[in-house]
Amino acid sequence: MSERKRRQTAESHPDSMDHHLIQITSLHRQLRFVKDSELKKQMHLAGQSRGAGAGSYQHKYMVFAAAKEAVKRVTGLELHELQMTAGWWMSEGKIIQMASNEERLLASVLACAWRALPGRGVHMMSTDNQCSWRDYNVLYPVYTMLGLTVGCNLAGASAEEKQQAYLTDITFGDFREFAADYLLDHLTMNAGERMQTFNACAVIDNVEQVLVHHLMTPITLSEQSGAAEQMVAGAHAEISVHHYMQQYGSIAGMTDRIGGEAALLQRAYGLDTVMLPASDLRKRSVTEEVIGYRREKASFKLSGTDGGPASGSAESLRTAGLKCLVKRDSGAAEVSNRGVARPKTAEEHRMLIWQPDGTRWEEEWLYVTEMERIVHTHRQLVYERRDQMWEKANIKHILNTHVSATITEMDTIYLEKMRNWLLTIGQGMLEDDHLLLQGNAFDVQELQQVWSDIWQCLLKRPTMSRHLLSWSHKYIQLLDKYWARYMEGAKELRRQAGIGENGRETMVQAYHDACSELFLRIKADWRTEFTNWFLSEALPAFTAVLPEQPLCGSGAT
Repeated sequence: MSERKRRQTAESHPDSMDHHLIQITSLHRQLRFVKDSELKKQMHLAGQSRGAGAGSYQHKYMVFAAAKEAVKRVTGLELHELQMTAGWWMSEGKIIQMASNEERLLASVLACAWRALPGRGVHMMSTDNQCSWRDYNVLYPVYTMLGLTVGCNLAGASAEEKQQAYLTDITFGDFREFAADYLLDHLTMNAGERMQTFNACAVIDNVEQVLVHHLMTPITLSEQSGAAEQMVAGAHAEISVHHYMQQYGSIAGMTDRIGGEAALLQRAYGLDTVMLPASDLRKRSVTEEVIGYRREKASFKLSGTDGGPASGSAESLRTAGLKCLVKRDSGAAEVSNRGVARPKTAEEHRMLIWQPDGTRWEEEWLYVTEMERIVHTHRQLVYERRDQMWEKANIKHILNTHVSATITEMDTIYLEKMRNWLLTIGQGMLEDDHLLLQGNAFDVQELQQVWSDIWQCLLKRPTMSRHLLSWSHKYIQLLDKYWARYMEGAKELRRQAGIGENGRETMVQAYHDACSELFLRIKADWRTEFTNWFLSEALPAFTAVLPEQPLCGSGAT
């Protein structure tokens, strides 16, 4: 098709890819001779227009044109139409297939630059730390020219370094490291130590390896990590790659081949696949040579097996003006023991291993997903409770709800014990005519009212806020303790359910029922232990230093 006829066709179809490419090329011609600062200005204006909802595609055309020019100025390579098409589809949340890894890397710049504009950030995921660091150094000058900030989330970095990396517009890193940081945020005792400001978009290099091969691979955290010094020893968190990816509002990616996994990507993640034809061999070879050279210059010698740069290499990179988020001695020990769990039994290996037959793999995924669904639901409930405890305003509400729920669930003997505890706490706080001080027996509803009166009195004390934080730490410690017990129990139930091959529906239902029963039992034990400590130790110690004059009358709410 001639260029003239192509333009005529594109003008009559404003939503066609040809139309988009022509508009981008036209704007790019206007940017070829502007200063670098003008590229940043155009990106800033496009970001403001997008935030205000102005225009349809015009601001997106400008971002792509500016990114194309930045790539040319930094690498000397001209993005061809196939790469711009790939970048466009990725910006729309698609998985694209391209033969050349180097071409895909440059195409990702277009998608990341567009997705980073709203200020919500992009996670650029690779399969290991070395690839992340290498690509970060190749693309860092491009994004800087566009006025975007870039960080690299490497294993072994401190919490402060990781926080800086997550606050940038585009964060490079190993997909395991992103998932491990997500878990670590749920195990930290201090909201200020939380690292991941959860972003809206993930762009994944080598989609087949990350989203298919590691579909049900568990990412685990256990014991004490250097990034969370107050984390309770024995605390345990686990999430599969499939479940972690559900935290993102948008996922895009690239790979060299999709094969029969397109249906699985659609079913598991709701992702559509776009297969692009091979580009011109000459263009591809030039791109591969240039990017290969830049990657080699940006590479580093590994220090141990964690994928981080040696301290000398990091220092030299800083001297050269490049940001390096990790500095550690070559003989330094591992900071944490987190990582991808390996299957221990033949059954687990059968469930997690990559199956060459796409149909069989999809059946295995559906089975394993159904088996783990209820554990994932319980995990979200526990993480939600942790998130709520990070908000100081919610602590008093959660503690009150926790004790009230315990009152509802306990038997008569326990209620009498609780009445004695409340009597000890309420002495000197309640007026003489309060029903608690009359010596009468209580039913559940009356005891809840008594607890409500005492709690409202306690909340009026000026020193209450400091004690609330201390009590919340105890609460989370017990939450971690019993959650670890549940996870170990669920693993054993999973092993027992996976022994047989026949009657899968029955096995799955039995596993679900057993997990639900286990979770309810663990939850009751956790509530009981906390309430016992709270009413028998924490509150009596707190009220012992209070003035003796009564604070509340009968029936106060």
